[in-house]
Amino acid sequence: MSGAPPGAVALVGRSLTEFGRMLGWLAPLAALGVLAPEGLDRALRAAHLRGPAADAAVIGTWVVLGAFQLTAATSRALSRLRGERPRLHETLRTAARRLVPVALASALCAAAVLAGLAVLVAPGVVALASVAVAPAVAAGERGGPWRAVVRSLDLTRGYRGRALAALALLSAIAAIGVGVAGASLSTWNDAELVALAGISTFHLFASLPAVGTAVVYEALREAKEAPREADLARVFG
Repeated sequence: MSGAPPGAVALVGRSLTEFGRMLGWLAPLAALGVLAPEGLDRALRAAHLRGPAADAAVIGTWVVLGAFQLTAATSRALSRLRGERPRLHETLRTAARRLVPVALASALCAAAVLAGLAVLVAPGVVALASVAVAPAVAAGERGGPWRAVVRSLDLTRGYRGRALAALALLSAIAAIGVGVAGASLSTWNDAELVALAGISTFHLFASLPAVGTAVVYEALREAKEAPREADLARVFG
């Protein structure tokens, strides 16, 4: 037996609700992901440390903090969807522990999508829909990145169009949010401040699709596995 997950619009609504609940701590974390690399860059320049190694340190800091933010948003959404209410430090600790598996799962997903797009657009879209929830699997379950990809293939089977539609809508909403924020920032006079605030806003809204992957994953997991668990409980309970 299996149920059916909610429709794309309902999944988008849940994702927006969870995203809104996170803004109080997610916005400062997004700002940190921009200000820390900027501060490091200035410190290295002040110490006359320049070159490929210095650039790599700045870029690496930016990438790690961005990945940490997305993992934290995904982990927090999963916890709330499962009825848990972790403290912020618990969410950040979980994100630090699952950062590498989530990053590697995301890299595998990107490779699969690019490989599909190298053939035709359609295979790339199918690959995207098939592995869409792999980062959320890596954040919420034990196991490595390859297991997360395989698990995503199983969970999305039969509902790939619905998952893709929800995540596409969330990405569009995030893009609109970045655009609206950018338009309001254009009235500021300080160009450097506008640039930093704009990048921080991009970081913040990038978490919306990440939250969406958690919502879609949890909906698919409940639809496919909760009825099965109930059947087992009736037989062996």
